Order: sequence, then C-alpha cells, then structure tokens
Amino acid sequence: MRVRLSPRFYVSVVALVLVGGIVLWRISSAERARTVTMPDGRQLAIRQLTYGTQHRFLYGNVWARLAAPMLPDSWKAKAGLQTFFHGTTTPALVIWGDWRLPRNAPGPAQMALISEAGSDRPASESGVWMGVPASNHLIMAWVFQNFPRRARSLRVQMCDWDSKSQLKPAATFTLASPVRHTFTTWKAERYPLLRPVKGLQFCMLNFSPGGFLRDPWPLLFTGSSIVSGHVAVFQVKQDRRALDNWHVEAMTVTDATGNVVKGKLQPFVSVGGYIVFGLNDTLWLTEKSWQFRTQFARDGGFASNELCTIRGLPAITSGSVTQLVTNIEVNGVSIGGVEMQAKGRGPSPYRLHEDLEVQPILTQTAGERLVTLVGATDNQGRQLQHDRSYYNLDGHHFGIEPLPDSKSLDLTFAVQAPVTVEFVGGMTRIVLSH
Repeated sequence: MRVRLSPRFYVSVVALVLVGGIVLWRISSAERARTVTMPDGRQLAIRQLTYGTQHRFLYGNVWARLAAPMLPDSWKAKAGLQTFFHGTTTPALVIWGDWRLPRNAPGPAQMALISEAGSDRPASESGVWMGVPASNHLIMAWVFQNFPRRARSLRVQMCDWDSKSQLKPAATFTLASPVRHTFTTWKAERYPLLRPVKGLQFCMLNFSPGGFLRDPWPLLFTGSSIVSGHVAVFQVKQDRRALDNWHVEAMTVTDATGNVVKGKLQPFVSVGGYIVFGLNDTLWLTEKSWQFRTQFARDGGFASNELCTIRGLPAITSGSVTQLVTNIEVNGVSIGGVEMQAKGRGPSPYRLHEDLEVQPILTQTAGERLVTLVGATDNQGRQLQHDRSYYNLDGHHFGIEPLPDSKSLDLTFAVQAPVTVEFVGGMTRIVLSH
C-alpha cells in the first residue's frame, strides 16, 4: 500500500532544510570573518571565546560540531572532533585560535593585546599552546584575567616580536564578548580618603594618570627610567603631622567587574611626607572607581622587639652558603639562619653593586609579618650599602655591597606587622593636598 504524505510534511522538511542551511551559512560566515591570512602565509582563525572558570573548545568541521551532541564518544574521534580544556581560578576570558602554519613559515604570533575605544593602554597576554589537532594546525589559547568586561565587543591584536623586542601587529579582530553578566557599579569616595588605624591616619590623596620610576635602583635617571601609567599619592599622619618613615609595600587594584591588577617592584618615591606609588597595569575607562587594597610598612622607628642582628656571617666572594643559627624569636617570627649567594662584581647600571645576595630563613611565622634588611656592617664596623635584591624580585631577598677587605658581616633584620588599608576612589587629573 502506498503511503501518501501530507503537504504539511513536505513543508516541514523544506523548512528544516532551510533552517539548517541558514545556521550553517551563519556559522561559516562568522568563521570566515574571524579568519586572517598574513603575507607570509600564516593563517589564524579565532574559533571561540569563552568566559568563566571552566573553558571548553570543540575542534572539528562545522557538520561534526553540529552533530556532536548526538554522537557517541566512539564516533566523535572518527568524525575528527577533539576537545580542549582550560581551567582558571577566577572568571576569565579565553580566546581560542586555530593557526594554520605552512612549511617554512614563521611560528605563530605569540602575544595578544586587548584594548577599548579611546584608550592607548591595552592589556597583553602570551598565548598557550594547547595542541596539534591536524597537520600544520596549532590550537592556541590566550587567557585574559584583565579585560573590559562591560564591553559588548573587543578589539584584539595578535602580535609578533620584532628584532628590537617590540610588538608588531600581525592580525586584528573585532570580536563579540562572551560575557553576559550585569555588573554592579561602585561609587567613588571624594578625595582625600582617610582611614584611622591604631592612632595613625592613612590618607589617599589622589589617583591619576602619570609617570613613575621603572625600578627603585637606577644610578642615573634617563627618559627610559620613567614609565607612564597611573600614580597614587598617600600620606601617613600622626596628630596631623605627616610621617616620613612609611612606604607603600604593595597595592592591589580591583574594579567592580572583577578585574584585579597589582603594582610590581614596589615603585614608590617618598618626598616630604608624601608617598608616590606607580601602577603600570591596564585600567579600563568603562570603570569610574576602583578599590585600592594598600599595604603600608615602616622604614624605621622600630621597637627593640622588632629587631634582630645575626653576627659573624662570612662575606663570601664566590659560591653560596647557608649559615644556620639557633632559632631567633622576634615579633612572631623564627629566623633560623641566612642563605647567602655571591654575585660577583661587574658593570652595573644601578647605584648598588649587589655583590652579595642574602635571604633570611624563616622557620615559623605567626600572622602577617614583613621581614626586611635594615642594617649591614662588616668586621671593621663600617656601614655597607644594601637594598632589595634586583636579581630576585620576590621581596624576600636583599642585596649587599661589601667593601673589598670585608671579611664578615653583621646583618640586622626588622620584623613588622604591615598595615593593610582599603580605599574606594576614582580618577583625578590633579594632585590634591591635605
């Protein structure tokens, strides 16, 4: 018996084919719009953008990806499907790129820059090689913890390093943001911002675009010593009098969308009771206020129970040595010795010749403590130059410049509880005095 199909069935089939064709056409058009072929033959296709903490990218042709939800696992591999995963501890943006690299072509452009309209300060990240799914193909992921999360579209540049170690754009994309979250806004307090802590007033006077020293050690200051970014100005006061023995040890800046940036290398300068701290990371113009989590520490004025001196350490000129001592208890910290490493005298652009690097060995710590080297003398009682190490930038290593005939060293360490203060402020254009 011949089955007669109703006209409605044929209309449904035609509609299904048309919808499938439209979906396929839109996917293919979007992928072509996000594909760039470079003059040297390299081709980069941005396959996907993901946002969150668990990132998943499915590699394969369009038909296979559309059918993937219906395919058993054993068939997915036969269809050429491969899944790549990446996890982040906090919500982040991952850009998934598919490089096609002809033989004898340069490697992939490693760096990606994200920027927003009206700003000349992009955020940059280096790509992570995720896998090689097919011949001449490379999947790369760029992971951004800091990007304009409120923006609907993102301007992304992929860059090569040139022979002068400068970034050279290789491809530019305008990509729809995958973020679908509505973020709150913060209201900035009016400067100056005051926070009383244990009889002291910690003051944030302003935050503005400006320049600051690239690092704390230069011998001569040139144009390259100054970095453009943002500058915060603070004061620490007691009884309305500005104190000059405090500095900013660290500052973390957070916006209402979840972006977090941190100051590096303790780039501060103290001038007449003012503490000037520089930030070289990208802040987004779509934000009008930020939270400044600022850690303050003292340079001097320590109580006797905050100081300890380890005497008779060898002034080594080569190799390294670990000098252990009986545990010294000082202000909640146990110091069990000092690690020392000779660096050797050589040409240095810094005011300190770091011939010797030292690190106190902490065997026990109670609460948040900051240990710093505050004094160094040799066997003849001469004061030696010292500073934070410029070889290890973790804040726990210190550099010393012994004199040629120094035989032994006495090192004095200060152990203090830093003061952490939070401010919420906006951007200003002038420095406000208080």
